[in-house]
Amino acid sequence: MLTFKLNIKENSLQKEEKTIIKNYCENYSFLFRKLFVNFQILKENKQEYLDFKDKYERKYNLDSWFFESCKNEVETKIAQESTQTEKRESKIKSIENELKNTIFNTKKEKRRKFNLQNSLKYLQKRKTKKITFGGKYLLQKISFLANDKPKNENELKKTKKEFQKKRILPIFSIGEAPQKSNRKFVFDFTNKKITFKPNKNTKVNFEFNCSKNQEKTLKKLQNFIGKMPFSVRLDK
Repeated sequence: MLTFKLNIKENSLQKEEKTIIKNYCENYSFLFRKLFVNFQILKENKQEYLDFKDKYERKYNLDSWFFESCKNEVETKIAQESTQTEKRESKIKSIENELKNTIFNTKKEKRRKFNLQNSLKYLQKRKTKKITFGGKYLLQKISFLANDKPKNENELKKTKKEFQKKRILPIFSIGEAPQKSNRKFVFDFTNKKITFKPNKNTKVNFEFNCSKNQEKTLKKLQNFIGKMPFSVRLDK
């Protein structure tokens, strides 16, 4: 898979267009978190899933393509978390076996035992922790500052703003070759232009910057529009 990060030219977007992108990113993020929390239940109960899909597509003004793209991302995230959990559990068992079946006599061996015990405590603690969208550190900082709101008012507002900002995810649209490579984006790599079209009544045109090597590759990819899928992430 080939991945490029392209920077949107600030002056290529009007204020209203920036607002459109921002709103879509926020709504997409709300949907992502809803799907992440409810995914297992929805996966097991088809009717409940369909009801959920209908409800939140309307609530967040996102069509079925954005919903499926979001669901795809959630599936990937859950799979990653599952893999990490399996690795931690395997490591925990390995450390527990070593501590149980090894005699630590020398100074070096005792240091090894101490390190293993610390690693075991860390892994067991991580095992029970859940994902914090926006960052665990910032959430903890908000809780700490909130203990004395009058004194920390300004810093608390600043930290909350940063936390909310980090909770906003990029919009994701899965590529699809027959649909001009992507249903929600029109590509003009030759002229360094892309059009975001979230629905039939909305179009956001913007220009982007890229390196010379990227530009060279993108011009070649222009010939494959409609022949291969181009997935896109767009942040605000």
